[in-house]
Amino acid sequence: MSRILLLEDEVGFQHMLKSVLDVFGHEVTVCREGQEALDFLRGERYDLLIFDHFLPDMTGIECLEKIREQHIETPVILMTAVPQWNTVADAIRLNAVDFLQKPFGVADEFLPAVNHCLSKTGN
Repeated sequence: MSRILLLEDEVGFQHMLKSVLDVFGHEVTVCREGQEALDFLRGERYDLLIFDHFLPDMTGIECLEKIREQHIETPVILMTAVPQWNTVADAIRLNAVDFLQKPFGVADEFLPAVNHCLSKTGN
């Protein structure tokens, strides 16, 4: 079982992704704001981080920068509905493993990305 931190502010999308991950036996912690994710990461270890880019309190890139400053090298999937070249470039610079454009297919895009990231951690 893998521990996944899901940072997504859209409640319906959040529930859908969590349900899919639950079906595959992952333990999922859900948060809606970047600061909440940072707080969880101070006291817990996760095998995978899945972040939306546009959040109420900061961007996914800003959150990822703060995480990398803490020397947390957990694999990250960044998701966004509005892809911009600079966002993709920043995600790559910060060692995000995958970048998904919403809407995406769960079976053909999301789950392969999750499995790829988890394979990097041995899960």
